[in-house]
Amino acid sequence: MDKPTEVNILGVKVNKVDLDLATKIAEEMIKRNKKYYIVTPNVEFIMAAQKDPWFKECLNNADLAIPDSSHFSWAVNISHLKGILKLFYLPFVILPPNIIPGEHIPVTTGIDLLYSICKEADKKGFTIGLIGGEEGVAESAAECLMKEFKNIKIIYANSGPVVNADGEVDSINKKSNNIPNIPMLDILFVGFGQLKQEKWIVKNLDKLSILVAIGVGGALDFVSGRVIRAPLWIRKLGLEWFFRLTIQPWRIKRQLTILSFVEKMLSS
Repeated sequence: MDKPTEVNILGVKVNKVDLDLATKIAEEMIKRNKKYYIVTPNVEFIMAAQKDPWFKECLNNADLAIPDSSHFSWAVNISHLKGILKLFYLPFVILPPNIIPGEHIPVTTGIDLLYSICKEADKKGFTIGLIGGEEGVAESAAECLMKEFKNIKIIYANSGPVVNADGEVDSINKKSNNIPNIPMLDILFVGFGQLKQEKWIVKNLDKLSILVAIGVGGALDFVSGRVIRAPLWIRKLGLEWFFRLTIQPWRIKRQLTILSFVEKMLSS
């Protein structure tokens, strides 16, 4: 398996892969019959890693880091500039990534990756598991996927334990052990939320009978239909984040992270 090209964004490794290549690499991982984990970093991941060295380590040790941000093309290009040139390039941060001048970093969301891998699993018989989300979300997501992919083998679906920011089961809201009774799987999609899911995977992958673990954040909410996804034309413009903000105004605090990210890129 050839190592995909890497870019460095504020000390965090991100692989330059699109959806098709990411899916192909995940398939190759399964065929190798070894343990791997995949992360899907976005701007919030990058900024969290600036304050949390272990989280940064979890990201940089991942076997594949799939770019899940429309701002990464801008970030990679501005990182090569110096002084006042950075200020001239600043306005491009609001443009869709495919028309930003310079190097282009493809964008692949966790939900697109999940669907793409499930499509291949439907054809090739890979076994799938889903864990995370609010009560009943993983189960609903499994039902939706099985309706869409008639031959898919989803043999595990559970909201799982309540995991804290250290990747450990929350002692107050403990619903089960750190390691639920997960059967042998080719792929486990983990939706505990950023930081939590990556740390949980790193802590537990060696103890689980699975080959590939993938952190997918809130993808299970979309698959289950609990959260509406932006129309395709909005996604192509790189404005899915804005659509989510309009239907989930509480995300404003998370979106403000983009301002911190821009400031950090300008000063780096």
